[in-house]
Amino acid sequence: MNIVLFGYPNSGKGSLSQKLIDCSFVHISTGDLLRKEVKNNGKYAHMIKYCLDNGKFVDDSIVLDILKNQLSLISNNSNLLLDGIPRTLNQCEELEKLIKIDYAFELVCPKNIIIDRAKNRLVCDKCKRTTSKLIEKDFCSVCGGNLLARVDDNIDLLNKRIDDYEINSKPIRNYYVSKGIYHQVDASISVNITLQQVKRVLKYGNN
Repeated sequence: MNIVLFGYPNSGKGSLSQKLIDCSFVHISTGDLLRKEVKNNGKYAHMIKYCLDNGKFVDDSIVLDILKNQLSLISNNSNLLLDGIPRTLNQCEELEKLIKIDYAFELVCPKNIIIDRAKNRLVCDKCKRTTSKLIEKDFCSVCGGNLLARVDDNIDLLNKRIDDYEINSKPIRNYYVSKGIYHQVDASISVNITLQQVKRVLKYGNN
């Protein structure tokens, strides 16, 4: 079983993914893969860094190439959870050439909540767990790694990313609706409640 999570930036995709890992899914975050490429000074590092620093989408061909390399390292029998892709209709179509998508979940959340989350979000530099300044401060309570703010949580960049999402999300939504695998979940509440919504769909299928 393979599922994708898409939604506004800061809608809770990373937090939900952490919960779904416990349900035997292998989590693939394209955002993490792109940031890793920059950190490791890979062949796409310069272009990716420019896009991340300026709130722009990374070119589809780059995202898909990095994703394809990651998929080659994972067992074909794994249940995959993709977070951060697709962000364009082209990515939807190209992704289907790599793996079969069984469920597509869109996380919906009001803009004011998204911005509040951005102001408080921290990410562990070791285990990549997402948390909040309201809960933890300097060090990850799970692995002891450093908790850092993300560059793309800058409010001006965030507003641009929100605008871009609103432009690009409709064709993505329509694509998965046409395939009968689209489901919308409320991500404005606690992640545990959002998780229960997803589990309910996975239990009863695309009906």
